[in-house]
Amino acid sequence: VMGLAQLRGVVTEPIRKEKLLPTSCQAKKNLVLTLQTFKQRTCFMDDVILETERLLLRRITHDDLDDLLQIWGDPETMRLFPKTLNRQEMSEWIERNLKRYEEFGHGIWAVLLKEGQQFVGDCGLVMQDVEGVQELEVGYHFNKTFWGRGLAAEAARGCMEYARTKLNRRRIISMIRPENLASRRVAERNGLKIEKEIFWRGYRHCIYSIEQG
Repeated sequence: VMGLAQLRGVVTEPIRKEKLLPTSCQAKKNLVLTLQTFKQRTCFMDDVILETERLLLRRITHDDLDDLLQIWGDPETMRLFPKTLNRQEMSEWIERNLKRYEEFGHGIWAVLLKEGQQFVGDCGLVMQDVEGVQELEVGYHFNKTFWGRGLAAEAARGCMEYARTKLNRRRIISMIRPENLASRRVAERNGLKIEKEIFWRGYRHCIYSIEQG
């Protein structure tokens, strides 16, 4: 014969099951979040152009504006450039770069650390008119927080290899102001040699070049 306490147990059992429903809903939410994260990760990897030992290079988007401004809007970083950029100018720069992707299939790419995927700079391949000749330049700009770690040289080497293997371009140049000793060291470290000096866009530039085998 079932006692009163047992009857109460039977009555309260559905209530305990009801208490499980929030956990079930939370599991569904967790599943949705996991799928969203997977989708975002998949979309991110679709944008990756190349990778090196420590870095990922992906397409730049307008979402990168604040990270880029930390570089292009910083007076110390841009001291050898004509000027720093404000938000509007940075947005226009991004738009020009997106058009390069469409026209040439390459341009300046965002550089992220593999570990943590932190934005550290930009690096890529840009067509430049140099004394009437269309040249492919490897260029790079890095957040000063990450200077001195060899990241610019590593990213530039990755771009040079991409140019050789994916674009079938052997000749690569870098145009560097003579005073920019750090950028000159990056070029020399990657095997580029000074070819000549020219007056380009109002300033003297060293033309570094390499013919990749």
